[in-house]
Amino acid sequence: MATLRDALLPVFQNVARKIPADLGLRTNVVKLRTRVWTSGEVGLGAVTTTDTTVTPAPKLTYRPDQPLEVVATPANTAGGYTPAQINPPTTAGQEHVWVIVSPDGYEREYRVRNFNQRRAFGYYITLEPLDPKAVF
Repeated sequence: MATLRDALLPVFQNVARKIPADLGLRTNVVKLRTRVWTSGEVGLGAVTTTDTTVTPAPKLTYRPDQPLEVVATPANTAGGYTPAQINPPTTAGQEHVWVIVSPDGYEREYRVRNFNQRRAFGYYITLEPLDPKAVF
């Protein structure tokens, strides 16, 4: 039997998350990037990079001198993401990073600092920059 949460998640996916993106209010592109090295060790050997664009664009909250906050919708009948997609487990020879592409076209890479999946209608992710000099 479906719960009220299950019934409402598509509304969050299609209204609360999609409409701001469709109206151009979310100007950043958010990607989940996976790098796999042939040697089985991060940074050694040939690398294959795969990007998955997070759609609709999630809400980003940036405060100077603070980590970047992201809200993503949990998996549901209209889309969303599973915890393993948002914060994949560490595997030998793989690296998972978040990439924020700002309107200026500059890509900044982040790693997950905190992942809170206890909220009913969103995953709350705290990201820290891989390059502190290239903060959002």
